[in-house]
Amino acid sequence: MVTLTQFRDGSTETKASNIDDETLEPRYSLKFGEKHGPSRLDLPRRMVITTYQTLRDYQFSLSQIDWGLLFSMKHKISKTQMHCKLAQPKA
Repeated sequence: MVTLTQFRDGSTETKASNIDDETLEPRYSLKFGEKHGPSRLDLPRRMVITTYQTLRDYQFSLSQIDWGLLFSMKHKISKTQMHCKLAQPKA
């Protein structure tokens, strides 16, 4: 099994930190494109299973890849559900 960490080339991407102030070029945090050779994320037949948080954190890099299929599900935990999880006593 391969993890996303082997394709990282920087920290997470946010709107505030995504533009390089000197060159005004976007900063990408994942390896994609021919310059990264076989260690890149966008090779044919590569399947990526990830979470919504990862999609959010690497949205700029992931948007540069020509995906064959994208399936996304977001599960939102309400404050009530979170409180119930935290309030459960441990056995």
